[in-house]
Amino acid sequence: MQTVSGGIVTALIAVVFIGYALIKLAHLLNKKNPLIAETKETNFYDFNTRVNFNEIGFKMAFTVEGYQDKKMKNDPRYVKFLARMYYKIDGIKS
Repeated sequence: MQTVSGGIVTALIAVVFIGYALIKLAHLLNKKNPLIAETKETNFYDFNTRVNFNEIGFKMAFTVEGYQDKKMKNDPRYVKFLARMYYKIDGIKS
């Protein structure tokens, strides 16, 4: 009797795993709910080019949002933003 119940449980687990894998494959093929955003810009700087962000007016912003409620998470009890800028002028790093 133990072999029969073990076989049934094993078959059930296999069906659940295969079902989950098929659902995830369908999400992948349909590009459903992607989490990565990518932007490609041609004729951009290569890694040898030095760029002064102040001269080109570069600015960057980001936010932390909840995955399901899409509300901004900005509670000072839990979230702390820290920004640093490193630069080198005349060989002196600051």
